[in-house]
Amino acid sequence: MFKKQKNGNYFFTKKKYKKPASKHHFDGKLYVIMDGGSYSATTFTISLWRDMNLATFVGSQPGGANWGSFAGTWKVVKLPNTKSYIRVPLFKIVHNQPNKTTQTFFVQPDFEVDQSFSDFVNRKDTQLEFILDLIKNK
Repeated sequence: MFKKQKNGNYFFTKKKYKKPASKHHFDGKLYVIMDGGSYSATTFTISLWRDMNLATFVGSQPGGANWGSFAGTWKVVKLPNTKSYIRVPLFKIVHNQPNKTTQTFFVQPDFEVDQSFSDFVNRKDTQLEFILDLIKNK
């Protein structure tokens, strides 16, 4: 499934194209809530949506990097001096962003909305409330 290129990089080569289903198609406005707990597949998804200009992003910057991630297979190595174990990723996944709209390391929100500790304790969803206000006031 991975083919080695001339530059030494490996690319996923299994191509399977499907026509998008129209039965449950959504054409409405998409809002994405993101925060520092958004990593890996979440950041992969929101960085693609940002590149394709498909959504409005609310919250704080995600923990995952915009360019891609290290995932898949890991090698566990024991360090000789400290005897500590570390995990070393064997794959680097780079997000294909044809429009290159995000040049920063992290995907930045359109609206920076942070949740305070008090809001968290009182189970107040500040990002969702902000989005609902955006929808009401449009």
